[in-house]
Amino acid sequence: MNDDALAREEQRWAALISNDFEALDSLVHASLTYTHSNAAVDTKESWIRSVTSGFVDYRSVEREDVAIISSGSTAVITGKATFIVGVQDNEITIVARFTAVWVNEDDRWQFYAWQNTPIPG
Repeated sequence: MNDDALAREEQRWAALISNDFEALDSLVHASLTYTHSNAAVDTKESWIRSVTSGFVDYRSVEREDVAIISSGSTAVITGKATFIVGVQDNEITIVARFTAVWVNEDDRWQFYAWQNTPIPG
């Protein structure tokens, strides 16, 4: 179970970085809550729109200290990441602790929630 959720998380990042929006959309639960490092909160619709429009461009991610716990049909993935993101033609680097929540519904893992907190530099 944990391997399946981790594999889907890897697929999510690959889709984000390669701009494979069809694959990304298929991985995301309809009830997604995505909380950014600046405390802005997106739904699935608004988050997908921000990446498909080019407003936000995820360019790379390096993760470390990744851990996963699960219970029933829910998996929680935590870790530390360094993101390079383009936002409105500006490239920014964010170093943060993150939590990603995945749920298994109808025998399919879907990205359900995201929260990340910047690590002061």
